[in-house]
Amino acid sequence: MTRDIVLVVDDDLTILELLRYQIADAVGELCDVELATSGKEVEELIQLFVGEKRNLKVLVTDYFLDDTTGVEIIEKVKELFPACSTVLLTGQHQRDIEKLNTVSTIPDRYFSKPWNSFELKAHLNNLISGGN
Repeated sequence: MTRDIVLVVDDDLTILELLRYQIADAVGELCDVELATSGKEVEELIQLFVGEKRNLKVLVTDYFLDDTTGVEIIEKVKELFPACSTVLLTGQHQRDIEKLNTVSTIPDRYFSKPWNSFELKAHLNNLISGGN
């Protein structure tokens, strides 16, 4: 049986490694943690997940990336994994970002940078273990 996946996306490798560590610490025993640094990598990974019949359970993405935005990544992921929970990390004000989004692309949860690691880990643990 294959495990669910948490996909983490950030173009800053230091932040990506920190997120990998925190997320693996929170839910690594329950799911696999995959990393991407760009929208192109995300597209390749989600196609691989579909081909392997793997479930993308949670997407954690930065808002601003070199080649795309977190909102665009959420849209692509939701096309193939409509039940995927989404978390957007941002240094921008939430109200400003919400103005840019349509209802279908608003993430399930925002965390401002710098994020509270305890809150992020608790939220992900809740998502992975089945609660909301």
